[in-house]
Amino acid sequence: MDFLRKHRGKRNISKISIEVNQEYIDSLIRSDDTLEIILKQQSKVVLYQKIISLGELYYMPIILHYFDNLSLKEISKILNAPVSTLKSRLYTGRQLLKKALTKDIYFNEKGEKP
Repeated sequence: MDFLRKHRGKRNISKISIEVNQEYIDSLIRSDDTLEIILKQQSKVVLYQKIISLGELYYMPIILHYFDNLSLKEISKILNAPVSTLKSRLYTGRQLLKKALTKDIYFNEKGEKP
């Protein structure tokens, strides 16, 4: 009996810490933020894959302009191409990317609408 009284507080502390840890884990699982983070990461991966699939002619200007925040003049020097050509490649690349992404959304793997 004395042993139980003496160690009662310690048992309660461990119970509380287990409950707090379980509550924390449950909150992470239920959290929309965690799901959002995972979905954003997956979306980024898919976007990068689609951009790379456009081919070097289109993906290089897109990456340099939209992800590295370089101006068209800077990209022109790097790729040794006129600014007007880069504008055309960016436009065409965006159109191709849009088509590729919407195709994934509206069609399944067999090319059929769900």
